[in-house]
Amino acid sequence: GYFLPIKDDNGTVTQVQGIARDITEEQKQEALLRETQEIASVGGWQISQNDLTISNKVYDLLERPYHEPLSLEEAITYYIPDHQPILQNALDELWNHGKAFTHELKAQTPSGQRWVRVKGQPYYTNGTFYQIGGIVQDITEQKEARKDRDRFFGHSVELMAVVQNGYFIRANKRWEKLLGWSQQELRECPFENFIHPDYRTLTQEKLGTLEEADTVV
Repeated sequence: GYFLPIKDDNGTVTQVQGIARDITEEQKQEALLRETQEIASVGGWQISQNDLTISNKVYDLLERPYHEPLSLEEAITYYIPDHQPILQNALDELWNHGKAFTHELKAQTPSGQRWVRVKGQPYYTNGTFYQIGGIVQDITEQKEARKDRDRFFGHSVELMAVVQNGYFIRANKRWEKLLGWSQQELRECPFENFIHPDYRTLTQEKLGTLEEADTVV
């Protein structure tokens, strides 16, 4: 709410005028946003007039006390040496040319290394550029899960593949061993060419149910 004291000629407050606004829904939305960010391990950052501001989630990721001053130069040192110039160059391009970026980088925290996805974009008001900002997301668990999936995919004795728009976009080594085709040759050939004509209709029907089921046999 907003309150304004009303004074008489002697400067004595005789009444107070106020304006109240229902912000229940706004508070609900803000709470939902905070909860979503916690679940997704997402934090925010922004740079305005060379001052870096980060959210509490980023402080948590860096294992740094809340509201402890952090300069941009120091923030970049939290990343491993090989990734520091990548982030610095991306920030320079964003600040000087408004070029948005997304990078997956490895951060070094007191308890160990973490993979993070850093996104940056320019912000404008009435068409005038005034700051840059974005998000930092902890993707360590996603990276580990992807590594486990790739390991399983690569070593499976079964035929495993990822198909999009009727073509392979990825196939495991078993396909190469069985057919004697390279990965490039597999990707250039329509997927249905590898299916016996008697089973193509059934296969298409099964593939058509993938959007409605978790598993198709």
